[in-house]
Amino acid sequence: TLKMSGRATAQGFEVPITIYSKRPNLTRQEIAVAPGQISINAFDGSTAWMVSPMSPTPVVLAGPQAEMTKQQADFDGSLVDYKAKGTAIDLVGTETIDGVKAYHLKVTRKNGLAEHDYIDASTFLQIKGVAEPSSNGINAKLETQMSNYKEFGGIMMATRLRSLSDGVLAVELNIDSIEINLKLDDAFFKLPVK
Repeated sequence: TLKMSGRATAQGFEVPITIYSKRPNLTRQEIAVAPGQISINAFDGSTAWMVSPMSPTPVVLAGPQAEMTKQQADFDGSLVDYKAKGTAIDLVGTETIDGVKAYHLKVTRKNGLAEHDYIDASTFLQIKGVAEPSSNGINAKLETQMSNYKEFGGIMMATRLRSLSDGVLAVELNIDSIEINLKLDDAFFKLPVK
């Protein structure tokens, strides 16, 4: 399990964010949009769902939004046990990203969704991921930049993530703390039933 706490900044506003993850594919993201108001986006292993202050009744997600939430729920990421997951990985070559030599991998998941991962050639840490527009159901080029890696429980994790849409910064996430192996019941991730 994993609990990441930090701050998300978008359009000049900064809000607290907490992301909970549990192996193999459970996730719950909570954003404090205002005092006492929380937006939740989650995947419980089979259903992607959300709750927002504007619509406090849980909503089941579908289409590209559900696929993206499900993809984010992959606890170990697309490269770990990729063959067992039915994922194909192709080495495109090497490129220089912001002065860093990186391996460019094309990762095609079992469902056909494709992304391009860039792995630092000296540290072997991912520095960038780019979703192919035709794969995510959205026409924009979606890019995530990872940096400021720190060690938590013997594992190097990015504590700064920047998401860009067609080259324009959409959101920046700065992680202040990461807790590993805390007790999280599967029910915590389940779609609430009213």
